[in-house]
Amino acid sequence: MKNRKQYLKKSQSILELVQETIRSGKIRLHEASIMKPEYGEGSEFFYKGGISFLDSKGYEEGEIFIVTKTEDKVDVAKKVSGSDTPLKKTIKSKSDGKSYTLSGGPVSFKEYFNHIKAGASIQPKGEDWEALIVVAYNEQKEGPEWNRAKKFWSDHGDEANVLAKKISQLVPSKKLKQLGSSTANLRPDWTGVDKTPKTDVLGDTEHISLKKAGGSQLLSGGDKEIKATFNASVRIMCDDVATPVFKFISDLENKMGKLNYDGTVKSIKQLSSSGKELTAQEMEIIKKYGSMTLNHQELTNDLNEIFNDMEFKKIFCFEAATGTSKFADDKAIANILIEFNPDKGEITKNLPMKSIEDATYLAQNNKFYFSFKSSGNNPYTVLRTSVLSKKQLTGESKGGMKIETLSEIIKSEMKKFSPQIYEYLKENHSSKNTILEEWEMFTKLFDKIKTLPEKSVQKIKSIYNSIMERVKNALDIIRKLGKDMFDGLMHFLGLEVNNISIESSGSFPLV
Repeated sequence: MKNRKQYLKKSQSILELVQETIRSGKIRLHEASIMKPEYGEGSEFFYKGGISFLDSKGYEEGEIFIVTKTEDKVDVAKKVSGSDTPLKKTIKSKSDGKSYTLSGGPVSFKEYFNHIKAGASIQPKGEDWEALIVVAYNEQKEGPEWNRAKKFWSDHGDEANVLAKKISQLVPSKKLKQLGSSTANLRPDWTGVDKTPKTDVLGDTEHISLKKAGGSQLLSGGDKEIKATFNASVRIMCDDVATPVFKFISDLENKMGKLNYDGTVKSIKQLSSSGKELTAQEMEIIKKYGSMTLNHQELTNDLNEIFNDMEFKKIFCFEAATGTSKFADDKAIANILIEFNPDKGEITKNLPMKSIEDATYLAQNNKFYFSFKSSGNNPYTVLRTSVLSKKQLTGESKGGMKIETLSEIIKSEMKKFSPQIYEYLKENHSSKNTILEEWEMFTKLFDKIKTLPEKSVQKIKSIYNSIMERVKNALDIIRKLGKDMFDGLMHFLGLEVNNISIESSGSFPLV
């Protein structure tokens, strides 16, 4: 049992393969003594590892042995107890056809083999198919790829040869090499931790991401990898095609700019409950008054428009497929996606991935939804990518340009007007978890403006103008931040990304 545990640990990848195929119903294994006479010629057994003689021949956990005609020469013997008559059983490796004879009692070697029920077989998983295709492409049954592929060759070598021939029509490389489960160095600014290369198979110039048909995912590593891909993608968008972010900033500025007071305006309640048909002027007043709101859900919806813009989706999908911003090692960065169907012997997709535009097909089948939460009193301490420094945000950097937050601006201006009114509004504010509390508090002054003396009305208008001037200055600075624009915007609003949901479909789903 001790040996068995050691080999299970040593051959974890093979064990995962078996677990996967058992769950899928493609293979059924059960404990059984290989020596029992009931397992005659043709019975198949899954080798767990641990028999020194077989291990020395290069057989690892996952090897398939078939019971064949018994031979006289004994290769591995176990002592039998009492008056038991020794039994002999000859088994043949399915990968290389070599035979070996075991000798022992009815339960000897039980811990080293599992019986594979008739008709069942272990199916190759993704990395096994990569090895099979590379062996077929190179026409070379040696090396690490062959060591992985050999146990599947008798059942799947023909399909591998067909697929390799079709791939050779798409790529000019003389030889291919499997990167498999290797790891690659990440760029210093990448916030994820998964080091698995996007490249599965390496050619002369082709870095192939090889996917089996049926929905192979482009992203692995869970939420951390999704968030890291988002961080990289939004920076590329702001640096390259910032139109969606510019539009959001302009719309935000315009929406806030509509907050003004007309002394002839009745309250919304009076207008809507009067029972009279509203005039066009009154309807416009209501419309303008509604523009004062800047709540969490409305802002979230507007921000999500950025990320469901086709330009952002193309960038995100390109990064997910290639790892261009992720890896410091060029070999790990994929530049072509190939999807294959082994059952039909077909290459079902061939997508070069050399530019962001190449990801258009992938972007069409994905939809994003982002939720946001307050980042706290000191937004620079929680900026997701930590790109903008505290000095840059507070104006201590060269040039002294401070990116003020909306909260800072409104608090400052309201306190100038009346610290007492500010504290009163703060204490009586009903919303508990709003991320734009100060803005909502400020708009409450406009609810009460008609009850105030004209001098106070003019003072509030002056405060509003001061707020908007500072808002405009902050947004103008943010517009000039290039790839850091979105981080600056999140700082201004006091927000951070809380959750990312992705709806995926098509041949290459993201998740």
